[in-house]
Amino acid sequence: MPLNLPNEVIASIQQSYLRGVAAAEKGYIYAQEDEDVVTGALGQALLAEDQVVVADNAVYVWRTTYQKFRGRGKNATEKILGADGIFQLEVLSSETGILFRKGVLFQAKNRWQGKDAKLKEQADLLTLPEGIGIIIDYSDAGFVTCSATAASKANGDRRNLPHDELEGLSETLSNQFLYCHKGLENVFYEPETRTLHLPAIFRPLKRAYRHVFTTKVIEVLGSVRIRRIEQDNASISTNKGLGRKVLK
Repeated sequence: MPLNLPNEVIASIQQSYLRGVAAAEKGYIYAQEDEDVVTGALGQALLAEDQVVVADNAVYVWRTTYQKFRGRGKNATEKILGADGIFQLEVLSSETGILFRKGVLFQAKNRWQGKDAKLKEQADLLTLPEGIGIIIDYSDAGFVTCSATAASKANGDRRNLPHDELEGLSETLSNQFLYCHKGLENVFYEPETRTLHLPAIFRPLKRAYRHVFTTKVIEVLGSVRIRRIEQDNASISTNKGLGRKVLK
């Protein structure tokens, strides 16, 4: 399902994603020894406080948050679902509530080279439902991604991965994810209840992800209300003008 947001809103989010990934890649040298630390640094780089965009006679406020939870130990989520975390997008209306939700699970690797048997297992777990997961590979050359399906088919071997299956993380987030080519609708995670919601044919799962990236877009003032306010303001101005004429 295409994301039904004005181009100006999407462009604003895109630029934030591009800047954030670029900053994280630049700082990779300081966190390169541990993929968990790199993911945390990426989360900090992608943080965005309330951004206001006026488009199509409506006012939108969007933000990107990052939360990190415990995840290492015998009950770690990735051992069950093969995932380190999730990127998710939520669109709401202040008048009608939630309009759209989607998410993509990810497994992060640091300097993925050759065959990685553990990654093969993790990728296998991220292929159902189809399109739910991606693999992120951190390195000095930049952050790249491929679908979990591609990593699974390559048996976890980077050398067997077709070149056209790889793309920059900035491309994945700013285009593929935002334009709904990556990730699935109705996949989202609720940190408060530690619940992963999946498409209707799958039941919700209780999980505790280490890394949760959430971009939330709120239409705080819709076109109908804006027109009503403009009409009210015009009426007030007219009445004031008439008042001045009477006083004269």
